Amino acid sequence: MTMVFAHALRLAVVLSASVPLAFAQTIEEPDCAIPRRLASTPPGKAGSPVAVEVGLLVVDLAELDEATEELAVDFLFSLSWKDERLAASNLGGSLEGCVVHLGDVWHPELRFINRRSLQKELVDLADVDAEGNVNYQQRIYGRFSTPLQLRSLPFDRQVLPIRIAACYRPEDVQLASAPFTGLYPRAELPGWAIQSLDTHISTESVDGLGTFPVLESTFTVQRRLGFHVWRTFLPLAFITFMAWTVFWIDPQNLGPHLDVEGCALFDSPQL
Repeated sequence: MTMVFAHALRLAVVLSASVPLAFAQTIEEPDCAIPRRLASTPPGKAGSPVAVEVGLLVVDLAELDEATEELAVDFLFSLSWKDERLAASNLGGSLEGCVVHLGDVWHPELRFINRRSLQKELVDLADVDAEGNVNYQQRIYGRFSTPLQLRSLPFDRQVLPIRIAACYRPEDVQLASAPFTGLYPRAELPGWAIQSLDTHISTESVDGLGTFPVLESTFTVQRRLGFHVWRTFLPLAFITFMAWTVFWIDPQNLGPHLDVEGCALFDSPQL
């Protein structure tokens, strides 16, 4: 009886070890091979431009530097297009579940026209579904040049652009704004009230190079008067009042006169 029990126990152990192995052998890994030629040529047919949706979700407007006329923006950037050559019916298998590097497939070459610097936070990977729809997402921290009109300071309103151009002719690539575009509810710019984010699609001609599609997202911001009253105007008023106190100091006391005027002279440029 003991030998029968031991044999049954040994058989159960063998079966329990072989079942997962047999189950694992039935799982087929996806074939992620992509022909290299698909990365160098656009998917559109002659006379039919590739529709590319560009999304820009602003997480935060970190800074507006009025001295250098730079806008610092933290945003999520997305691109979506369709490449039927990557569909499961054409490749013989779906790319869903594959790790697809952006350089392995054709992707639109876009340029931020007014950028000063860009820093990517994620690896450049693309998601491809069974129908050939390609999606790319990236988080970017960038600084962009923006002309400022400061004549009506401190009651000024500024329009701050981010301009993106496609390195193709309009008949080859057509840009569109994705529903993804917008402002994160908690996005803010210190000292300014964000009023709107608008997106426009246009074309721009460059002498000797041709015409290119351009997507422009503009932020309309209004200066917060209260912020600058507390940070600039009131401190300047206190410094001015401090300078006036010399008229109540005995003229014979030259030291206090110089101390007060020196403090007013060196404190005011700090604001």
